[in-house]
Amino acid sequence: MKRILLIGLGLLLLASVVVAQDEPEATATPATDIVMPADVDDVPEGWTLVWNDEFTDPAINRRHWGFATGGNGFGNNERQHYTDRPENAYIEDGSLVIEARAERYRGNDYTSAKLQTLVLADWLYGRIDIRARLPYGQGIWPAFWMLPAQGTYGSWPNSGEIDIMEQLGHEPETVYGTIHYAGESGHQQSGTHFTLTEGTFADDFHTFTLIWEAERPAFGTSTACCIRNSPSGRRQLGSIPRRSTMRSI
Repeated sequence: MKRILLIGLGLLLLASVVVAQDEPEATATPATDIVMPADVDDVPEGWTLVWNDEFTDPAINRRHWGFATGGNGFGNNERQHYTDRPENAYIEDGSLVIEARAERYRGNDYTSAKLQTLVLADWLYGRIDIRARLPYGQGIWPAFWMLPAQGTYGSWPNSGEIDIMEQLGHEPETVYGTIHYAGESGHQQSGTHFTLTEGTFADDFHTFTLIWEAERPAFGTSTACCIRNSPSGRRQLGSIPRRSTMRSI
């Protein structure tokens, strides 16, 4: 059995060229002021495109992406072995395809791929958009997330983690945005989720967005904004160390 994640029409990283203004307390309403780009040429006002991959080359651009490989569970009891094989990650019709396979491989029952920008690119603040069509099924866990480029503040979770989009395969209509960080009692996390009113995220492509400012990360999809962090709001999303640059996975 195969489960496929399609990432099409590119991954965009945008840097703000305007100063953010003070905003009201965070809410979790469907209304949003996060303008979603229609394509790579549609850069929202106030932003400058600094990095992108439209997957127009016949092969994965190794100047943009490396592969994390192995089958040690990665702290989540994951049953797949991540490979750098073309069977698990390839370009097709202008989309990056990540294909999970049920096959015995190096001691694991499944294979998949995990691409990352470690060493190749990292960022501190900005806007990231990814357009993807998600797989579904029990045990599937598609995600687009960020880890520190360097463990400046110590091992996980001290230097933070930003999960831009995560989905549980048995809930194909819902996606999650989460921040992991260290608090007085150790690991802390906070975030939100968004559920489609009809259909699933496997039916079509959606754009998933992170706007990361010094004090206020915000998550959104092409359907609605989930929640915006407010430094003084009751629904604070936690805090990522302010000088912790992040790389994408």
